[in-house]
Amino acid sequence: MLQIRNWIDSVGSMKKRKFFLKLIVTTVLITVLPSLVSNIFAYYRVSGIVEEETGNNKLQYLNQTINTLEILLNRIKENSNLLALNRSFISFENFPNGAYYEGLQGAIPEDDLPALYAYLEAKKNTFLTMNSFKLSDQFVDSVYFYDSSKNLVITSDNDRSNRQFRREDFYDKDWYDAVQTMQVNPVFLDTRTAKQYPKGEKDLLSVIYKSKKANNAIIVNLDAAMIYEDIISQLNASDDMYVVSASGNVVFRSQSSAAGVQHIGLSEARQNAKSGSYSIELDGSKKLVSYSSSALLD
Repeated sequence: MLQIRNWIDSVGSMKKRKFFLKLIVTTVLITVLPSLVSNIFAYYRVSGIVEEETGNNKLQYLNQTINTLEILLNRIKENSNLLALNRSFISFENFPNGAYYEGLQGAIPEDDLPALYAYLEAKKNTFLTMNSFKLSDQFVDSVYFYDSSKNLVITSDNDRSNRQFRREDFYDKDWYDAVQTMQVNPVFLDTRTAKQYPKGEKDLLSVIYKSKKANNAIIVNLDAAMIYEDIISQLNASDDMYVVSASGNVVFRSQSSAAGVQHIGLSEARQNAKSGSYSIELDGSKKLVSYSSSALLD
């Protein structure tokens, strides 16, 4: 009987301990759970505020950069227009029988000499005008003038030299198709790796300005590396930054950005608005993407 009574007492004690343990746990949960939920809610709320403020700060940087690039390219556009309207430039472009004088070889008839000298003087003044234009802006690397009627490309190069070529012999041909198909004036090409004279390559951002005569055009090549260093790199160096064309091709990218990226889809951003911020999962981590667009730069 004593053993049975001891067993009953021990069972009762265990039940009491379990009851008190449950009571303690329940009390702790009742006390802690509201605070825990409140902290979680506050965490996400604060995270959302921080994300929004960070995105707004990044947008300010982006819009400042866009404004600077727009000012630069508007200045180039205006100067290109002035170049096309320059009297020396027009004189050379419209010189009678210019193609004939370009094709002269061997002995030159004496009757042709006065007009030939006038033509050469007009060409010289055009070279000087192009040189002055190139020196008007630090970002201008080189300037080409394509004269379709003469099948001629003349240049003001970054080494301070002037050269001329037949179009089919010119070392840099990537702009030619755009001249034939352009519907607006001017046209901004995506950043391209252009061949240099007599060898080498360079990253250029080309602006094509079509003159009023036939398919003639002025091609202004801007130094992409200099634009990056002086304008785009002013953003936070720790950020990945891309400048993307309307087709999604990468025009510029920051040094921290993935070197292998050649094309970025921004359909989500474009569908939502012209600027803003949103979060995405990229390469296994969460990224905050801030974007802004420019109608001028496309």
